[in-house]
Amino acid sequence: MGHLRSTIIGDAVVRTLEFLGHTVVRQNHVGDWGTQFGMLLAYLEEQKARKRARAVPRTGRPGNFYRAAKQRFDESDTFATRARSLVVKLQAGDDYCLACGGIQQVSLSHCQAVYDRLGVSLTPADVRGESAYNDDLAQVVATWTAKACSAKTRAPSACSWTSSRTRKATRCR
Repeated sequence: MGHLRSTIIGDAVVRTLEFLGHTVVRQNHVGDWGTQFGMLLAYLEEQKARKRARAVPRTGRPGNFYRAAKQRFDESDTFATRARSLVVKLQAGDDYCLACGGIQQVSLSHCQAVYDRLGVSLTPADVRGESAYNDDLAQVVATWTAKACSAKTRAPSACSWTSSRTRKATRCR
């Protein structure tokens, strides 16, 4: 419900601004490759191994598939570890994970169906997933690092951070 709430609020703001004559660019930023997608990939693998599924359900209730995956994630440390490892692979661009079952597209299609039913003015063209920014991240970090480290500052905290990927601290000198 939380994600839908922000979508509804955003849609109301957009409609109000448009009514007042403003030009608005809609963009729906969605999480399309976080832990939930690793969880779904791991569950899909399990179902395929048990010959219960060939792919993510494209019709019916995808929420049931998600709830079953979430239950497995909460109940099994082994499953949760596998799901987390699949997230890392997904975010690294692993072909298997990117293509596996079309999970991201099924999820986005389900969201769009909900938006349509509620009369939300978003379209698929308005959606940008987290993954859309992945190719730009290295350049953004490099640019930020160069600017932050070249700035004359007396506050060392303004020029230090810890990489979540490498767990190494970087300090400007």
